[in-house]
Amino acid sequence: MVKVNFTNSVGNLDHSAVFVDDKLNLPENFNILDSHIVDEVKKFLKTQKDFKAQFGEMKYLTVPTKTGYAGIKIISIGAAKEITTSKLEKLGGRICKLNQKFKEVNILPLKQEHATDLAFGFGLASYDFNKYKTVKKPEEKKMLQAAHFIIKDLKQIEKDFDSKRKLQDAIFWTRDLVNEVPNVLNPEEYAKRIVNQLKPLGVDIEVLEEDKMRKLGMNALLGVAQGSVNKPKLVVLKYNNAAKNSEPFALVGKGVTFDTGGISLKPAEKMHLMKYDMGGSAAVVGAVAALAKLKAKVNIVAAVALVENMPDGKAQRPGDVVTTMSGQTVEVLNTDAEGRLILADALWYIQDKFKPSHIVDLATLTGAIVVSLGCSFSGCFSNNDKLADKIIKTGKEVDELVWRMPLHEDFEKMIISEVADWANIGSVRGAAGSATAAHFLEKFVNKTPWAHLDIAGMAWEHMGKDICPKGATAYGVRLLTKLLQDHYA
Repeated sequence: MVKVNFTNSVGNLDHSAVFVDDKLNLPENFNILDSHIVDEVKKFLKTQKDFKAQFGEMKYLTVPTKTGYAGIKIISIGAAKEITTSKLEKLGGRICKLNQKFKEVNILPLKQEHATDLAFGFGLASYDFNKYKTVKKPEEKKMLQAAHFIIKDLKQIEKDFDSKRKLQDAIFWTRDLVNEVPNVLNPEEYAKRIVNQLKPLGVDIEVLEEDKMRKLGMNALLGVAQGSVNKPKLVVLKYNNAAKNSEPFALVGKGVTFDTGGISLKPAEKMHLMKYDMGGSAAVVGAVAALAKLKAKVNIVAAVALVENMPDGKAQRPGDVVTTMSGQTVEVLNTDAEGRLILADALWYIQDKFKPSHIVDLATLTGAIVVSLGCSFSGCFSNNDKLADKIIKTGKEVDELVWRMPLHEDFEKMIISEVADWANIGSVRGAAGSATAAHFLEKFVNKTPWAHLDIAGMAWEHMGKDICPKGATAYGVRLLTKLLQDHYA
């Protein structure tokens, strides 16, 4: 990760990034740079006709200075009235990626109020998961180490950036969890990391072991885990920083640390990516970490169901019937539809024990949601319009997009079992896979305002984007953090 700091002086001039708008206005403190650079940039902007200064457009100059040469990137934010937090974050991320061959870079925002968003995007883009690399390539040894944002009011900027730095820390921890290799991050290790990270932040934690879950009747969750030598865990988190008598807001996450599909085995191709099938749980614990770091005035209760889904002589079979904690029975027609089984017991436990005001669950639940929405939106299924609207609005604000999906009685009919109350997949092959999964979950929340976010297309980035390299995205951390801060604090 690159060190981000703020300063009102210029250090190493080997490379600088200068922001302008579509009117070619320069930063307020632009003259702080070497006089040769100032003159050359102004000259370029006066004479260059093919630089239209549209959003994201960039020009690179090599400028002679008193001590040698400096590389100057001129980047446009486009029309000043159209700039948004999300756009600034993306530009910050691009600057990070475009300056990897320089050890340090000076960045001059057009306005001081842009600095925190640019710096946040820059920081997010600098994330790197390399703990298992023993030999660095020559180019990696020269990678960017520090970004200096040149601004005037240092006291104010540090105060403004403090909350973003805490959020970034939570996002990076979440990405680390999802990127971690599956032979290391089994349910036991995952539970330990949650305790070690969150307990010092004032979060109360209880880890339910297999025996306790069996006494509670969590046979749907235990059925998924029974094929693995790694024992399941249900980690329950409580963070209370609001009125003592107020109902908590509940978060629930799917934490399948590795998903082979069980007896209904997945294809071998890309199965290694199924380490990210715990992305929903990581988003939940990451959001709790962020809210605790920010000392948000909220009461939260969260549960993450941690299991490994493996094929074995003891593994759950297609055709098995399990009795959930709620007393409802489920026919397991496909052992690769395991996420809804562990969530069924986790949702019921949270609802039954803590009586929350709202419940939001996150899960990399279905491939069908990727067919529907690609990797641009998560799918939101909800029994409450107000809650769904707030989630969608918040998603737009933090660029973690959400699309409302339908709940309808026709989908419910598709999960009625011939031998039990419900089947864990729909009766029509390939039809409404995300919707039938959501209807299944709804059976375990009664009338509590509830939303289910299917994030199967969002938890992992296959190509790399402006503020996120390839790998874990930590999708949901920003969404949940802002949702609770803005609407439920």
